[in-house]
Amino acid sequence: MSADRRSSALLKHLISSSHQNKNVLFGRDDATSVAIISIDLPPVNALSPTVIALLSESLEAVFSDKSIVAVVITGRGGKFSGGADINAFRETNIDVEKVRRYLAAANGVLNSIENSPKPVVAAVDGFALGGGLELAMACHARVGTAASRYSLPELKLGIIPGFGGTQRLPRLVGTQLAVEMLLMSKSLGAEAARDAGLVDELVPTAAELLPAAIRRAAEMARLGASTWRRSLELSDNVDADSAKMIVEIASDRLARQAPKLVHPRCALNAVLAGITGGARAGLEAETAEFLVAIQHPNREALVHLFFAAKECAKVPGVTDRGSRARKLGKVGVVGGGLMGSGIATALLLRGAECWLKEVSQPLLDAAVRRVQDNVRRRRLPEDKAAAVLSRLHPTLTYEPFRQLDLVIEAVLEDLSLKQRVFRELEAACSPQCLLATNTSTIDIAKISSATGSKSRIVGLHFFSPAHVMPLLEIVRTPDLDPQAIVDSLALAKALGKTPVVVGNCFGFALNRVFMPYTQIASFLVQHGVDLYRIDK
Repeated sequence: MSADRRSSALLKHLISSSHQNKNVLFGRDDATSVAIISIDLPPVNALSPTVIALLSESLEAVFSDKSIVAVVITGRGGKFSGGADINAFRETNIDVEKVRRYLAAANGVLNSIENSPKPVVAAVDGFALGGGLELAMACHARVGTAASRYSLPELKLGIIPGFGGTQRLPRLVGTQLAVEMLLMSKSLGAEAARDAGLVDELVPTAAELLPAAIRRAAEMARLGASTWRRSLELSDNVDADSAKMIVEIASDRLARQAPKLVHPRCALNAVLAGITGGARAGLEAETAEFLVAIQHPNREALVHLFFAAKECAKVPGVTDRGSRARKLGKVGVVGGGLMGSGIATALLLRGAECWLKEVSQPLLDAAVRRVQDNVRRRRLPEDKAAAVLSRLHPTLTYEPFRQLDLVIEAVLEDLSLKQRVFRELEAACSPQCLLATNTSTIDIAKISSATGSKSRIVGLHFFSPAHVMPLLEIVRTPDLDPQAIVDSLALAKALGKTPVVVGNCFGFALNRVFMPYTQIASFLVQHGVDLYRIDK
């Protein structure tokens, strides 16, 4: 059988199978002769070994079929791809050869895309994370929605990108931004990704994504290979001398701030190897450094931490009941001190409208200045900082609170004062408004006992500075409505916090650990133990 007949038969098989429960679906736009390959592996369209094999099979068919002029790769369910299946990295004893084969297969597919005889366009909705972004970068162009996001977060798991990310990213966005994205697991929104050169075109909605990607792919096929961007061949954004300096500065900082972490240095080694030795040498170095990182204890610890954080959002008897979180878009904060202004900042930065209440104009003015300073330190573009601060509504009264979805009390740690505030909130807010206290130690049952609203008063204990620290303790009492916990978990997610649901006891979770910890340190000092020895 000829090659054309074999590929035609395979395409017919792929098309006829596309409505079955396969992880990679095949379609075709007859008007343009553009093939559409869709990854369909809920919940995040992970690039499992099976998906990699199916992608290889599909690509082989479309590259061989003369009737197809171009390819669009996309993801189903509003997501492009969340990258490699990280469950494969949970094992204590990693099968190195199995990982090596997985990397080789994935890199083989991505390299075949980049070197393909037909243009390949990535159509990105939702997120392109880790291996998902690496897949998109191997394509010759990227079209994204206004809501799309892009990142290489592998270092959070103690590993590094293994599908060519350390090589393609610097060539697309430059070494400086690439190093920042790698070491900080920095995520780029759609506009930032376009401005950096990572994305070629943006469309407003998901409905416009596939048509735009198909048009671009067909146009690239018509214009010829000179219009395709093969990432590994790009050189405008990389310079060996500047790359050495950037990597040296980053290495020095790592030596000071994280001397025991191995995987960030592995990532830097791979980046530098590719820029100084060429893409092929860089890909080989990336695989070698990946295998070093995955065998280090850092990986096991960080993967455990990642999955433990995900488990924190699962509360038996609460999150498994099918309850939907209510929208908490309008939030009040009572008390504009260090904690209150930090909580207000956290809310504003994540898009909420925030009413900040104080008891006097001087205190309110000081609270607003603190919020402004917090936002200023984020070094946002002027228009974005202005947009954030436009959502801040200072007030001296409870009059606006009738319209709010949530109010967080952040006044001084005084039981009688907090009880008075909650009596006032009960009268000022609607019965549906969720009421929260930011107390760090006071019994929440005692606070709520002064009201008739025990079922909707929850503890939301932020840590200072509230707009920076990632932990949020959600404190429940026996009288609390489970819906309040569901809403609080959704708020934590919206704020980018790691939630921990705890019982109502002195110190809750962290302070119950931290207080004895510091007491023991003080005890050792009192008994003459050297301070530096205690610190170590």
